[in-house]
Amino acid sequence: MFYGDLFMKKYLINYIRENFKIFKAISVFIIIGIIIGIFLFNFLPNDIIDNIISSSKATLNLAKENNFEKTNIILNGTINNLILLSIIYISSLLIIAEQTSLLISTVKGISIGFYAVNLINIFGIKNGIISILCLIILPNIIYLPTFIFTLINSINFHYITVREKFNISYLIKEVYNLIISISLIFLSVILEQTMCNIVINLWKNM
Repeated sequence: MFYGDLFMKKYLINYIRENFKIFKAISVFIIIGIIIGIFLFNFLPNDIIDNIISSSKATLNLAKENNFEKTNIILNGTINNLILLSIIYISSLLIIAEQTSLLISTVKGISIGFYAVNLINIFGIKNGIISILCLIILPNIIYLPTFIFTLINSINFHYITVREKFNISYLIKEVYNLIISISLIFLSVILEQTMCNIVINLWKNM
């Protein structure tokens, strides 16, 4: 077990070192996206903001009444993320793969920032911070590193398929990376679902 942990730690250190520039760029664009998302919510017309908040509250009320099937939420979350994975890898076949990956990173950041402000508006400051912790911070401890890992792999895949000679051994390696990504994304979806129960109970007590 010790040697396995040591090998994984060494692998992660080498992986980040080899892809540091891409890793840094993606991380920066996610942070920029989060900032844009926070400001974007506040610059929307009041009627649109009211509709978003009302829709979110209606969804929470349905959940409060146990009208959501947990398995469906997990399934939908997994399917949505698999679609995103497909988009990422399809974009890796484009000439502007790096720019597309940075755009995807920015959009992901915007959605996180937007979501965070929406939770504050629904739950208030105190409960909103708890909701952000449950629905954004904790799931993203797994999800965001997986998202960055997938984007980096897609960019490397771009260089191999478009600019270098493609081979079977690399394809096998890439399939292995995809399996890791899908497994970790599924884990983050389950964690988010677990955290949803806490937020729903929080909403019930408001």
